Amino acid sequence: YCGAVYMRTTSPNVEINSNLLVAKTKVAPLKKIPIPKLELCGAVLLTTLITNLIVNLQFEYDLFMWTDSSIVLGWLQKSPDSLKTFVSNRVKGVLQTTKQEHWKHVKTDENPADLGSRGCYPQELIDSSLWWHGPPWLKQPTECWPEPRTFDPTNLETRKS
Repeated sequence: YCGAVYMRTTSPNVEINSNLLVAKTKVAPLKKIPIPKLELCGAVLLTTLITNLIVNLQFEYDLFMWTDSSIVLGWLQKSPDSLKTFVSNRVKGVLQTTKQEHWKHVKTDENPADLGSRGCYPQELIDSSLWWHGPPWLKQPTECWPEPRTFDPTNLETRKS
């Protein structure tokens, strides 16, 4: 799984730039873990990267966090106490640093973290605008970004009573 952080800047002539600031990948554990839980681990990794950056940032910023997993977004909308232990612990960790409203959905083919988690050849990565600059809409005003999707968290895996 992978987390990638981009910094968007706007120049005085209102040109918006977006560049990769930091990224980190981790290899999935040997124990077989379902994809949604690996996606949640990616959200935890991203949260950790953001937490480390926030400590060092000396300027104002807006925080937007993206995942292509609708299940992760649903888990983040539920009370962690209603979730099974693995998921609950990670959701609590994510929500200690970020707010649920910081999290948005990104289409899989526009998710640069997938390049880090699924792997690619070095030349592909070097030439990848998605990796180095994020999705094309990131260089647009926020009003031009994809419409937020809503998720119904009622059907997600919860504790058994």
